[in-house]
Amino acid sequence: MMRSWRDISLSWRLTALYVAILAAVLTTLGVVLYTQVERFLINDTQNRLEAGAKAAIDRANRGPGDQRRGPYGSYPPPDNERLKTLTNELTSQVTVARVYAADGTVLLTGPTIEDQPIPPECAEGDLQRAVAGENLPPQIDGHSRQLVVLMPLRIASAISGALQLTTSLEAADDLLNQLRYILVFGVIGAVALGEAIGVPITRAALRPLARVTATSEQIAEGNLGQRTDLPGGRDEIGRLATSFDRMVDRLEETLRAQRQFVADASHELRTPLTALGGLVEMLLLGADRGDTATVQRSLRSAHREIERLSRLVGDLLTLSRLDAHPTLERRPLDLATLVAEVGE
Repeated sequence: MMRSWRDISLSWRLTALYVAILAAVLTTLGVVLYTQVERFLINDTQNRLEAGAKAAIDRANRGPGDQRRGPYGSYPPPDNERLKTLTNELTSQVTVARVYAADGTVLLTGPTIEDQPIPPECAEGDLQRAVAGENLPPQIDGHSRQLVVLMPLRIASAISGALQLTTSLEAADDLLNQLRYILVFGVIGAVALGEAIGVPITRAALRPLARVTATSEQIAEGNLGQRTDLPGGRDEIGRLATSFDRMVDRLEETLRAQRQFVADASHELRTPLTALGGLVEMLLLGADRGDTATVQRSLRSAHREIERLSRLVGDLLTLSRLDAHPTLERRPLDLATLVAEVGE
């Protein structure tokens, strides 16, 4: 897989990386937005149910001609008529109101309407907590998608039971489904658009790098005169192109100096080798005619040429070490001796 990934062009890899990051960010934002909207809808539905229930309980407690004398002032005792009015007022096609007694007995349930939700059975523990005056968090039935609110029922300044409100979350689910489709198709569209736009933009951004690559391939084939000739810039690719051209200039200069060095070394070595060859050839041909002085003079000349070769080889080794920037040693030179040797 890594080899296949490396075989893909850099523009496609960068685009895939950017698109993956974009998809991850949009998906995260979509999940957060969906969760927040779902929580808001549930809380809003709960608040509306509780506010309507409190207003209905207050009206049922007062009754005709009753006057409130405090936060939980004295009210006339509840009767079935008041509870019936309360459940009828709170029951609709999407909501069912049910009143529980403190012992868990169902006292009244709102009128039956077509397509209204079916209220679930109230758990005994939840009922006891509601009767004790505790405000319970809403519960959601995952199968039927219903919101169940259980709250204390205060009648005549005392908690006489619990009021259960069951409402359908169909409207909220429809809105959430629309939001889910919008988010899914929005992420898919953003990814497709990012890929369609990202590839040409990335290719345009990497075009100077492709030019550097093509130039380096031509130089590798031996064409040292090629340059990228890209305008210098302060970005990474501009600095790379400038450094690349400067490197090729130095490489070409080094190779030129190397060729010149080889030519000069060949010329310098040819001179003593030619002299040695001539001396040896004359001795082989008997040019000395048995004269010992002539032989000695020829051998001394040959010895000097050999020393000259040794010095040249030493000089070549010294020149080869100059790239390491060694410490140069300066010494006096007797020009008279040098001229006499060259003249001989």
